[in-house]
Amino acid sequence: RYVAADKFNPFANFRRSWEFGITSARLGAPGDRFISGIGSVVKFGGDPETATVMARTADLLVNYNDKKGRKEPAIKDIPFPSSSDVSYQPKPERKPQTRMGRDDALFETLDAAKNRGLGADARQLALNRFLETKRPLRIDARRAADIVQAVAVARRLQGFVPVYLNGLDEAFSVAQTIVEARVPVVVEMDNDMTRLDDTDFDIVKPWRRDPRAAGALEKLGVVVVISGRGADLLYAAAMAVGGGLDPKIALEAVTLRPAALLGVADRVGSLETGKDADFVVLNGNPLSSGSHVQEVWVSGKKAWQRPLDARPLIVRAGKIYDGTGAVYQNAEVLIENGKIVAVGSHVPHPQNARIVDAGADAVVTPGFVDTNGKLGLGSERSSPGTDVSIADIINVARPGFEHVARAGVTTIVVAPERSGRTGVQMAAMKTMASKDGVITKRLAGIKIALAGSAGQVRKSLNAVLSKGQKYFKTWEKYEKDLAKFKAGGAVSAAPAKAVAPAKKAAKAVTKKSNGKGATDALSGVWQMTLSGGPIPEPQSNMTAKIRLNGSNVVGTMTNPMDIDEDVSFSGTFDGKTMKVDVDIVTPFGDTTLEATLDKPEHLKGKMDLGGVMDINFEARRTKKGAPKITVKAKAKATTVKVVAKGPKKPKFDARLEPYRAIFAGKAGLVLAVNGGPQVRAASAVLSTYKLPAVLLGARGVLSVLSEVE
Repeated sequence: RYVAADKFNPFANFRRSWEFGITSARLGAPGDRFISGIGSVVKFGGDPETATVMARTADLLVNYNDKKGRKEPAIKDIPFPSSSDVSYQPKPERKPQTRMGRDDALFETLDAAKNRGLGADARQLALNRFLETKRPLRIDARRAADIVQAVAVARRLQGFVPVYLNGLDEAFSVAQTIVEARVPVVVEMDNDMTRLDDTDFDIVKPWRRDPRAAGALEKLGVVVVISGRGADLLYAAAMAVGGGLDPKIALEAVTLRPAALLGVADRVGSLETGKDADFVVLNGNPLSSGSHVQEVWVSGKKAWQRPLDARPLIVRAGKIYDGTGAVYQNAEVLIENGKIVAVGSHVPHPQNARIVDAGADAVVTPGFVDTNGKLGLGSERSSPGTDVSIADIINVARPGFEHVARAGVTTIVVAPERSGRTGVQMAAMKTMASKDGVITKRLAGIKIALAGSAGQVRKSLNAVLSKGQKYFKTWEKYEKDLAKFKAGGAVSAAPAKAVAPAKKAAKAVTKKSNGKGATDALSGVWQMTLSGGPIPEPQSNMTAKIRLNGSNVVGTMTNPMDIDEDVSFSGTFDGKTMKVDVDIVTPFGDTTLEATLDKPEHLKGKMDLGGVMDINFEARRTKKGAPKITVKAKAKATTVKVVAKGPKKPKFDARLEPYRAIFAGKAGLVLAVNGGPQVRAASAVLSTYKLPAVLLGARGVLSVLSEVE
């Protein structure tokens, strides 16, 4: 009496099925009873109009599996109308208690329904109506012994009711017996390897769904339909192909054959005139592990499309040169987010990848690079200095970019036509039509034009490189000293000073202020308020004394962990922000304080406890001038650090700044030369600085090739 179609919800979200290309499916009844109910065929459309029931009656499930149907609850037919004085009892019913009892129970039930009398109940009438539809019994059998029994039943039912077998976990071991049934079979592939619960695990035969079963049965003449434990039917079909099934048959076994078995082949299962326009679009061979569903169309409407955002791209060609010397035949390039992920004969195929097949005769190479282009500069003929960024004056709106790109040039290193002896900047860009992403490297190199005699070339080039190298080394030393200073190194640092041992209750810290009686924005007495972190309620009964000397800060404050104790701090002040180390050691690590003068006489910031938690810090100056700083030491001396000044920063020179990249190996040097003597002179200078360069023009280089490095 149970019909699965009654549970179908046309408003449901079928996205999970569409991802695997499933447009129609059989809905089955719960499989706990011996005779479990009528299966239906539904269509997974994108709206209630296309999401319909195609076949209300497709088959009737009969369970020939161990323990299925045994001790099932009795069916109670509640009388209508009901009342408290009308009793009812479950009707006695013959249920199979053993394997052999299945056959008797099944045939008695079918005979009672076929030859129903005046006393037939609702279930017998429902079964009779099903038998009149001539739809098949779906006998589900898994183990070898159950399959053998199901085959025998199928043979006995020939001429009475159609039958097909389903499940067949151990079909491979009894394939020859299954042939005797002469009925279609649905072979379930284990394409959901992650499921291994108690109901599925067989301690004797853990691997029960042999992928060779479908191919073996097909070769013996059995009509095979494929299903799977998981949602990916194409994966299940591919597993069957791996087990020996013909690929053409495997694809038919998840399309036309199941449609015919379930009685809906007149509408779905193949692309033929007059049938429903249900089809899927894939990015490759349907049975390839690298192919995935891209679009799903149901009844002529697009029901689902794989998201297109940042879709990976696979370019396929007969030959691929990777630019490093390797050549791949019939290969692919996988691209994700604009970057090459893999190159070779076999690359990964992401689910939403788009495939461009250039053909077996096509050749893919790296994009061509023009190392001395003028694209984007138009008729500009000036020679700007090295302090001018060429990247800022390139006009990508000018025509010609597309023309250059069509010639295969994907990257251009652009520089003005005239460069002069001090050089001009060069910028690398893509031949794209959009401003965004065009410039790939703002400083790709420096181009220098060398003219005159060999002596003049040597002198001018040496002068430029000498200044550039000196500037580079000055900044290199500064950056090393700065890094050492930040790491606590003693770069021109003054020694730390300590407060005397805590034999006395207090000791004054002597430190000069910024001039006699001079005042500044920081020196003075401050009323602190701390809140948050380990402090449940705001605390404002705390004081900080700060003394500023140049950019150095020393002082004391009330210990937020013990208000009867003062702790020292020291650090720097840049005119706006004070950064100090506080002499408080927590279980998490050292304590630091960073506070900013957000308005006159007011500091606001945070105290960091070992990088684990913060305390909100606010302070208001109540007294100006350099105070006398006293540390209330309880148990030991407290060291007040006097932070040394860091290394002096070199003077910035915009004209020499690009040469830092040259000597650091982050940009290239291009020398425009004419004639052998100039080449010889330039080579001699470059060898002195051990600096590589590219020669542009270089007419007459062959005559001096043996003389230069």
